[in-house]
Amino acid sequence: MAPAFFFTVGVMYPNPNRTPRVSSGATGGRWMPPKAMGGNIGGTILSFKYDGRRAAIVPALPSNLREYKCYSVYHDHAFLWTVDYDATAEKVGDGKDTTAANGSGDGNDSSDESDTSSESSDDEEEEEEEERPDWSTMSFSLGASYTSYAGQRQQQQRLHYRRQDQLWATQLFTDIYTAQQEHQNPQYGGLNGELPLLIALLALTMPPQYLLQRLAPCMGNTWNVYPPNVFHRGCGWIDRRGLVVRVVHDPATTSTAELRALEIGNFGCIFR
Repeated sequence: MAPAFFFTVGVMYPNPNRTPRVSSGATGGRWMPPKAMGGNIGGTILSFKYDGRRAAIVPALPSNLREYKCYSVYHDHAFLWTVDYDATAEKVGDGKDTTAANGSGDGNDSSDESDTSSESSDDEEEEEEEERPDWSTMSFSLGASYTSYAGQRQQQQRLHYRRQDQLWATQLFTDIYTAQQEHQNPQYGGLNGELPLLIALLALTMPPQYLLQRLAPCMGNTWNVYPPNVFHRGCGWIDRRGLVVRVVHDPATTSTAELRALEIGNFGCIFR
């Protein structure tokens, strides 16, 4: 049986009082998530428990839990932007909204603007701090049996393979991430990945008001999505909709090694 864990799903949105950050160069004008401290604002947080077979909402989390992983995710115009920490609690990357990444979020500055802030001693101290990764668009790596692994800064932008019977392949992902190759072998084409990222993708398949009642039933022995007659494809892909998903665990019952084994498919593909 898969390991048990708890998780939270929190609302995140860009600060409406800040000037939006946009890309320049070849991707000029594309919205990009804020990097400065306070640019991403947190909202309502829901808490859940997954026992290895099913998930359920819980009123509060136990006090003895430890964090496993956290992802902040935005959807905007079919792009899925991610960082592997809480973007509402700290700056992202260099924390400067006056510089824009090159459209893939790899942190290379292609903005025509330069940062003209004064080089005070406080700025110098800030530069000496270890810089967290910048926003990047979601990507995939290839696993065994042509499975895909969803994460950050992987080798491919798209799923590697999908089968016609895999509803999740189109419900979870916008067209720019869906596989261009189909395979008939039932053993091929599953999906694994970073747990908080996969949970965020599930949450984004439905409108925000349905998360409380409809998210947990998607997570069983294998994870599934609702068919289009329940939630039509894209109904949750609201531009600039953001989520912060945190996976936590009880170290007395679940180890980080077990959670990692779940992510890489040692308990079977998470989405099959």
